[in-house]
Amino acid sequence: MNHEFVTKMIQAKKMEYEALKEIMPEKMADHINELENNIIDVLKECILSGFTDTRAQKDSEETKTKVQKVEID
Repeated sequence: MNHEFVTKMIQAKKMEYEALKEIMPEKMADHINELENNIIDVLKECILSGFTDTRAQKDSEETKTKVQKVEID
């Protein structure tokens, strides 16, 4: 797909969402904003947890690959 087309479609959806929020009752819009913030926080936690899990996995893989020289008589 054309990059410019995708960019414009995303922008159009954002504008559509903002317009929808403007016609909502104020309490509902506040509630939706609170939900959005909670969802963003959860996504941040998931992403950070994924990074830390990946780092821990890499560290464990590095320790598994160590080689020791053994002499047999």
